[in-house]
Amino acid sequence: MSDVVVIGSYNRDLLFATDALPGPGQTRLGRYATAHGGKGFNQAVGACRLGAATLFVGAVGEDAYATEAREFARAEGLECRWQTVAGATGLACVLTDPEGRNQIVVAPGANEALGRAHVTALAGEIETARVLIAQLESSLDATAAGLQIAREAGVTTILNPAPIRDDLPAELIGLADIITPNESEFAHLYQRVTRERLPRAWDAADGDRLHRWCRQTGFGSVVITLGERGCFVSHAEGSRFGSVESWQKIPATTVEAVDTTGAGDAFNGALAAGLVRFGGDFTRALDLAVRAAGISVTRPGAAPSMPYYHELGLTAEK
Repeated sequence: MSDVVVIGSYNRDLLFATDALPGPGQTRLGRYATAHGGKGFNQAVGACRLGAATLFVGAVGEDAYATEAREFARAEGLECRWQTVAGATGLACVLTDPEGRNQIVVAPGANEALGRAHVTALAGEIETARVLIAQLESSLDATAAGLQIAREAGVTTILNPAPIRDDLPAELIGLADIITPNESEFAHLYQRVTRERLPRAWDAADGDRLHRWCRQTGFGSVVITLGERGCFVSHAEGSRFGSVESWQKIPATTVEAVDTTGAGDAFNGALAAGLVRFGGDFTRALDLAVRAAGISVTRPGAAPSMPYYHELGLTAEK
């Protein structure tokens, strides 16, 4: 039985490190590497490395990348339910500069073909989990199916609304107990829901204003990841996490960033693992998530940069 189920994408990451990110029409020299990635797969590896029994549900094509993905997951001890589809496995091209900033282009490939039937066939495993995570890098139909099954079974649901999509139905967001957008994703969702734009530099506002904007969306618990500034958390009154403060600001750990590619995924995987490890204690789970994200940016790559629990500076009891 799995404590955490992750429905999402697997991509093979093609990594290019360059002295400066190219502008329009520019060609720059760089250094190449390849690694396992995909938002869903990264989050699953992140939760698994932190000790949560994790199941990943995703799709791959009929190519060498798919074989290597299976081998990597087995080596990690990560249980997977793969759907194999005709065509190519998802690919991501990631460019990074010396400050750890990146540019990413994703070709979804097999991820777009992840089927509702493949997810619903796993209903029994979803219903017995404690947390389900989904993102927007795979088929929305399959994503919605997983969230619906989990919601009806009382499983805590987390939606990481990335990459942001114009075809994202409001009903899908409503299936999430927790949403975890970054600054730009929250601004996009806020405008879609309220028909208003947030002011310039809104993310630097005081906690009361941030909380008010979060509550205007009608979403449940909102965790806005703010990069090197940590994260901001806003809970709806009466939500399942309503026993904690209505809003919190959690500072980030101070690190020297090498590659920020997998930071958000490390945060989400650790948040799920933390909710399991700490019996739903949201504040302790957030602390774990911030620590994990901080360590991930000190390493290149996405899935390989996910930290292990012993690296987080916490005692075994915590």
